[in-house]
Amino acid sequence: MSHSRFTRNLILGLIAVAFIAAVLSVGSFIRRATAAPQAVIVELKSDPAIVAKTKAEAANQNFDLASYRQQIMAEQNEFLSQLSAAGISFTLSGVDAPNGLNGEVTRIQFRYNYVFNGIALAVPPDAMNTIRGMSMVKSVHNDEPITMQLDNAVKYVRAPSLYGNPPQTSMFPTPGTKGAEGQGIYIAVLDTGIDWSHAMFGGDPTPPRFGVGPQIAAANSNQKVVYYLNLTAGAVQDDFGHGTHVAGITAGYSAMAPGPDGLPLTADDVAIHGVAPQAKLMGYRVLSTVGAGTASSTILAVEDAVQPFTIAGYPKPVANVINLSL
Repeated sequence: MSHSRFTRNLILGLIAVAFIAAVLSVGSFIRRATAAPQAVIVELKSDPAIVAKTKAEAANQNFDLASYRQQIMAEQNEFLSQLSAAGISFTLSGVDAPNGLNGEVTRIQFRYNYVFNGIALAVPPDAMNTIRGMSMVKSVHNDEPITMQLDNAVKYVRAPSLYGNPPQTSMFPTPGTKGAEGQGIYIAVLDTGIDWSHAMFGGDPTPPRFGVGPQIAAANSNQKVVYYLNLTAGAVQDDFGHGTHVAGITAGYSAMAPGPDGLPLTADDVAIHGVAPQAKLMGYRVLSTVGAGTASSTILAVEDAVQPFTIAGYPKPVANVINLSL
């Protein structure tokens, strides 16, 4: 082979290799650029507010809860700035959630600081190891899908054996009587929402107080389902039924259910009530019409349920019990 022919073939070979390398590089870039973002919950190292408060009180130290929560928010913002500086694209997870009497839509971000310190994000999958290695990060969790589950409950609990005499299971308890039917207790039900007008809750169509708006006088809101927050993009009320079912088992008043014939409003109907019929209900819609949701919305519901202020900064009930039939 002549020297010129060898040189020509060598050059053509090098061009071919360079072309293949360029194609592979472009292909890799396209795969990274088009890879679907991964939904994660990034947990940061600083203690959430209620943990820091408990530690301070145990050490007999003063603690400003509001200031500490602002500190956590500032740290979260710093973490987001570090993500941007590292060239990691991200989207803050949240929901445009209808709430209120007319279904007014409110943007709610999934950021946590009260019982959990973290942020829900959508990030490129190939950024996971970088995020895990960042100095402020404690752990990275997948934003797991959540589904509903309801098996046997009341017959296992045997709550009626603890009730007062006579048992206070109706909407209008006997004056002056005491018992263990849930008096003074707030129960948060995290599910598909609650139909607050259902007969198990007294049949009152008056809406509850919503967590996104200003405080409404107690006299002007539902007396059974006293507080409500929708954390889905779906309808405000329960349009699936599972959450209403759970809430009825949890704290429903006396109501009539079909008897052996399976037909409502017939002679063999039977009276039923929930486990704690005098408890007040706080409804959280975290599951959609098809009974599915995410960990991110569920965590925010837990945060809201156990703190004394709404996301809008108004005083609210604090849950004594949280029910998650998930």
